[in-house]
Amino acid sequence: MSTLVAVALGPVSSFVSSGRRSRDLWYGSRFLSEATRVAALHLRAQQVDLILPRQERLEERHVTFQHERPTISNKILGRVPAGLDAATLLRDAEAHARSFLAKEISELSTDDRTKGLIVGAAVEAQAKAMMHGDFLEFYGAWIPDTGRFDQNLVRLLRLLDGRKQARLFGAPASSPGVGKSALDAGRDSVLIEVDARDAPDAARWLDVLQAHAFIRPGERLDAVGLVRRRAAFRVQGAELEGLTFPSLARVAIDPWIEGARRREPELLDQVRDRLVALDRQRRGPHSPLYFVTTPVRDPAGGSEFRYDPEVLFDNAIPALVRATAEDTRRGRPSVVTHGSPPVDFASKGRGADWVFSEARRALTDLADPVRSLHKRLGAPIPYVAVLEADGDGVGKLVQQQVVFGDAQRVATALYNFADQAWPTIEAHRGCAYYAAGDELAAYLPVDRALDAAACLATMFKDHLEKGGIFGSSLSVGLVIAHVKDDLRVLRRRAHEALKAAKARRVPDPRTVGSSTESYLAVVELPRAGSERTFIGPTRSLVDRHRQWRTLLQKEQLSLALVHDLLGLADRFSPLADARDGDTGGDLGLDLAKSMVGHKALRSGQPSAAETVQAMQAATKRWMNWNHVRDFTAEVVVAERALRIAAQRGTP
Repeated sequence: MSTLVAVALGPVSSFVSSGRRSRDLWYGSRFLSEATRVAALHLRAQQVDLILPRQERLEERHVTFQHERPTISNKILGRVPAGLDAATLLRDAEAHARSFLAKEISELSTDDRTKGLIVGAAVEAQAKAMMHGDFLEFYGAWIPDTGRFDQNLVRLLRLLDGRKQARLFGAPASSPGVGKSALDAGRDSVLIEVDARDAPDAARWLDVLQAHAFIRPGERLDAVGLVRRRAAFRVQGAELEGLTFPSLARVAIDPWIEGARRREPELLDQVRDRLVALDRQRRGPHSPLYFVTTPVRDPAGGSEFRYDPEVLFDNAIPALVRATAEDTRRGRPSVVTHGSPPVDFASKGRGADWVFSEARRALTDLADPVRSLHKRLGAPIPYVAVLEADGDGVGKLVQQQVVFGDAQRVATALYNFADQAWPTIEAHRGCAYYAAGDELAAYLPVDRALDAAACLATMFKDHLEKGGIFGSSLSVGLVIAHVKDDLRVLRRRAHEALKAAKARRVPDPRTVGSSTESYLAVVELPRAGSERTFIGPTRSLVDRHRQWRTLLQKEQLSLALVHDLLGLADRFSPLADARDGDTGGDLGLDLAKSMVGHKALRSGQPSAAETVQAMQAATKRWMNWNHVRDFTAEVVVAERALRIAAQRGTP
């Protein structure tokens, strides 16, 4: 009799969300995909018939520098032929996955980029610990295939959940007195550290090497964290070595750069050409460029500005100049010495001064064109949107399939969605760092983010219905925040927004059936003021978002109305709360509705009727003060998106 097997690999959320930079997210998702691919390849070689992942996805490595396609999920589901022992197959598959990770870590010792940076013994100790149960989580379960796939799958997944609850963790390699990693506080750093007061020349050369390896000054990384940084880069041509994807800041500033390309191309070219020239000023493999910027992929694969754009933000250049100043480097707090740098570091350290001086000279040269760009175009609006999406009830859909082949059909539809979701995010000038089946994570420019959410929701439903699969939709969580905010917080808030969207989709227990409509939750985290949240059906929210942007652009709607409504809410909502939320006959709520209608009529514009109609439709939904606050949040987010779109040169 054949056997059904299920596997889940991890860590998932804790590993991906611990990333502090966009490059950490990129490798975090691809690491899980590649570990899953290695395990699935071994099972397929033993004639296991796979449902997940799809077999055609196993031919392409996910951690190669050339990989710019959807990933695969961290789950394996398949059927083992009769006569083969499932337990033995899964143990061997786990060994292959662990070998992949250990090999990735061991290669740090032979990489030119990390020479002189790492404590070799610490790296090897962490690689060996991976082979003996550390870090990688591998859970497996199996049952006899008795014919009814739906019944078998329910039992199989219940066993897999039980296996997860009984998990044991291997101890990471550790040494007393060693600093801990910035990405995982339970793991030792493998980077060499010296006290700048005792060895200033060696410390300066370490600064240069760390910048070349894309490590921030003073940052500590464990072996896996260092692999994350190493794996995210490739040679892009013209001697530029950089990210294979657009950074978070590059996506955030994309509207401003597109506008600069249209209106001030000569000034933008001055900035770009100075960065190219800086990279060609090398002494050996080390360039002062990395103290100024990092080459990155342009959104959608263009060539307008293939650099991380930190120098283009307001007040960024003076801060970068201070960071390269000698007194700043020597004034760092002392560290516990870890490892020993090569003996020639002291002599090389004196040559590091050239790298810092060239970086400062370039920043000085960039100041004038950047200042002119800001004067003519305004400074970039430094906000970005982080998106997380997930299919609703997909697990139940798979479990409802009576025949093994029908489950494969569902999996194919989900992977087809991921195939199309990836270029859809790029078409909206964003970057999807995880797209596997019904799960998607990306970051986008604020002016394109809500439109992207609507496109993805429609696409998800279409792909499933084309495969004859009904009853599911795509829930989306979207966070709009400052590009300098902690990326870990933004990832967590996007996930919370996704959960809120799913919760709103779930019907009241007293009703029959469930909604198959996509829901969207939007959270704005401004640097000044309180956060704003609104949730609703994706299509309705996006249609209203476009409507508010149009009315704001025509000056038929203003933020003054928003502030007046919030003032009424602050004044009258405590009274409504005292009546247990009963708003019947609430004078304050009636006053808010009349205020909206009155200001719409006073607009005096030829299309005032359109404004009145839109405002009447909005106020009909106002049953309490939370609905009023939702309206104000929608308008404020639309106003920010409109200002960002104006920098792009589009409404």
